[in-house]
Parts: sequence; C-alpha cells; structure tokens
Amino acid sequence: MIEHHFQDYVVRLYNEYSYNPDSADNAMHYRKHHFGAESQGSTTSQVGVKILKGDIEIDNCIILAAGGATTVHRSYTLIDNDRLVSCCGDSVFCFELPILNLLWAVRADLATCFQIFKSENNYIIHGELLVTSLNENGQINWQFGGADIFVSNGGHEAFIMDSDGIILTDFAGTKYRIDFIGQLLWRA
Repeated sequence: MIEHHFQDYVVRLYNEYSYNPDSADNAMHYRKHHFGAESQGSTTSQVGVKILKGDIEIDNCIILAAGGATTVHRSYTLIDNDRLVSCCGDSVFCFELPILNLLWAVRADLATCFQIFKSENNYIIHGELLVTSLNENGQINWQFGGADIFVSNGGHEAFIMDSDGIILTDFAGTKYRIDFIGQLLWRA
C-alpha cells in the first residue's frame, strides 16, 4: 500500500489480487469500477483506491486493466494538483480528486506500465516495451521503443530521468538516451 496526501485527504492505493469484478463475494465493495482502454472483460492488474478524510472514507474505486500484472509502489502513481494519475497494467488512469471521477484512461504500453513521472505539462511513462509521453488530457505525444524490453538485467537501472532527458537500458544491456520529445540522442 502507498499513501499520498491531498489537501485534507489521504489517498490510499493497494493491490487487490483476489478481487473479481463479476462476483458479489468480494471482501471489499467498490462504488466505482474503472477499466483500462483495452481491458473490458479481461484484467490482470487490479488496484483499490480509497479517499479518506480523517478516519472517514469519502470515496473509493477499483482500477482494472489488462496487460502485464503490476504492483503498487511509490513511482507507480502521482498527485498532480487535483488529479491522481496512476499506472495499472498496460494503462494510465487520471482521476479527479477527491471524488475519483475518471477523467481519462489510455493504453500507454503494449505490455506493462511500471512508473509515471511529471515533466513540465506532460507525464512520462516507463513501460516494459515503450517510453510514452502523455499530455495532461491523456493524449499520446510520442512513444519510444528499443531493441528489447526496458527491464533491469544484471543490476542496471532500466530507466533514469534527469534534467537533460532519459537514459534507458534494455534487457540485453543496450543503453539509449532520449530527449523530452522522444528523439534518440545516442545508443551504446
């Protein structure tokens, strides 16, 4: 589980491994079900979200997506002004806070979205197959793919974002540097 603070609220996100959207016997009842762009009827990642003010639950929802299974961790989600932006499976979701209305959902990777970062007015998504830049309305600005998946192998960091751009290392050990408009600067 991770927590964010937004105004007087606590935003909690946690893995919901056993939740079945077609069952009435779930341990938790969610007011809203939000599906990824490609996931109606088939989900591999499920994340519960609760909004609390003090000890009182204000709202909740479950995020359901297809693609590779993901796990909730600190860079999996972010608060951007009055928005919660979160990866889940192959998709990225944007919610209005504190009421968890879905503003948009977009498939940002063909497999799995691992991390999300804010860069000026855009969101940079570290995916398994692609690095994707989304604007604040969830539209894809650009995508970059390498020769192999962007997953750590042998202790190398697969994704490093600095002030000059993004350094990527794919599973085969090939390194790439791209700028913030998705252009390849070098490959080694």
